[in-house]
Amino acid sequence: MARFFVKWHAVNARMPYDPYNLEFGLEERKKMLGMVQMMKQDPQNNIVDWGCFGNGQDGYLILDNIGEEQVCKTLLPFTPNFEFDEFAVLDIGQALKAVDDAITLVKSLPQT
Repeated sequence: MARFFVKWHAVNARMPYDPYNLEFGLEERKKMLGMVQMMKQDPQNNIVDWGCFGNGQDGYLILDNIGEEQVCKTLLPFTPNFEFDEFAVLDIGQALKAVDDAITLVKSLPQT
């Protein structure tokens, strides 16, 4: 199981919207926010944090102790209205071990 940082982007072109009628598409947007609430409450999703950036159409999720397959299942209901970039995240201990392992590998290479 791993930790993931997920950057999300709401694709406004794929959502019902009329700049001259703010009520148009409002119900669909409310449903989408309701789905986010349901997603946050589902213990299988392991959401540690969720936030929206100031521009209102981008944000992030932090998922912890979750497998890649569950990440896909968590995000799939939001496509195609949202696009996602997922990144596996290392904690400081894992990052330091990776650096140490890389240094050990480089030192073990034959000198030319």
